[in-house]
Amino acid sequence: MSLLRKLEEKLEGIFERAFTKALRKKIEPIELANELERKVEETAVTDVTIPYAANVYHIMISRSDYSFLKPYERELKAELEDFVAKKAESLGVVLLGKPSVIFKVEQSLKAGDLKIVPQVKKDEFSEKMEALEQEKTKVIPVQEAANLNLQAPYAIIENLTTGSRHHVMRFPYRIGRMEANNLVLDDQAVSRFHAEIYDDGKSYLIRDLESTNGTFVNGKLIRVRKLNPGDVITVGNTKLRWLPNR
Repeated sequence: MSLLRKLEEKLEGIFERAFTKALRKKIEPIELANELERKVEETAVTDVTIPYAANVYHIMISRSDYSFLKPYERELKAELEDFVAKKAESLGVVLLGKPSVIFKVEQSLKAGDLKIVPQVKKDEFSEKMEALEQEKTKVIPVQEAANLNLQAPYAIIENLTTGSRHHVMRFPYRIGRMEANNLVLDDQAVSRFHAEIYDDGKSYLIRDLESTNGTFVNGKLIRVRKLNPGDVITVGNTKLRWLPNR
């Protein structure tokens, strides 16, 4: 199930309680979900050394709609902010701090209308980004990211087969054909849940999840193995390079 569909189902439950009786056919969960997804995609900047996206999204609605929404605002915010984080990860971009969704009243909007305004703050992060771009730095060190309140990737996985790059933002990081994986591969030789990468506190390790065709690191079949910078992971017909940020 796609990220958007998962969000739609969650919002349908919330909106059913909040809006079905009072706002009938005015604010639709699918409309809100689609618009938010579109804004995250629009703000994604990928032609720089460190791809990023806006992390603040102002959702503008009418005063009457906000009155009905307010009792459910905290629950909605949590679901939408979680969606923004997951969407950014799926796009391979980092966020400029923790995701934030802010509901605001816009006097010019009619009941049922909405407008989403993304925001990128011009702060210390922006200056750091420009400096890193000039220096051609590939990733922001974790400690520097923490100082800037930036959600930095733990590692980058480079797909040597397609040329795409994927940010590892959390563990365990699962690889396979199913959409429930963190890295979804369109490769029929890859199992539905093929392998996973995890952090034991000292090292990054990869383990095979009883896949049909096995998992290989630098050409050797493995069950569990420590990953070193530059290691090439082979799953099915796909080769992935491991580029950690520590």
